[in-house]
Amino acid sequence: AGADFVALPEMFLAGYQPQDLVLKPAFTAHAMAEVRALAADCADGPPLGIGLPWAESGRLYNVYAILSGGRVAAIARKHHLPNYNVFDEPRLYASGPISGPFAIGPLRMGTPICEDAWYDDVTEAMAESGAELLMVSNGSPYRRNKYDVRMNHMVSR
Repeated sequence: AGADFVALPEMFLAGYQPQDLVLKPAFTAHAMAEVRALAADCADGPPLGIGLPWAESGRLYNVYAILSGGRVAAIARKHHLPNYNVFDEPRLYASGPISGPFAIGPLRMGTPICEDAWYDDVTEAMAESGAELLMVSNGSPYRRNKYDVRMNHMVSR
């Protein structure tokens, strides 16, 4: 018995919501270094999904990293950035492209990040590019019973 995949939530490494901390280059650089170290430490275990801030080509993203074989094997960037209630992600992050699926053994998994799962363009693109399963990483701060809301939405699709 054992796990085929370990899934941690959106922004797990930094905490959700990290707010303006992600604008400090040292904060994001440290998170990226720690996830690479974690990948090396978990090299002999199952693939691990973990959320964190990610800086790349002068842009900052809310990402879900897939750690496998001692390295960061794949990165999914959040596409739809919420800007309502307690969320102002467009101020902090760039919108990433819709990511394709990655392999977990014989299974192809897509990872829409939180808000992305509410939009057909993301889930349809993942399915059309070969995703057999969608694993939604989610961070919903300051909200009780969000699980029920999400489950009802996903089942209705």
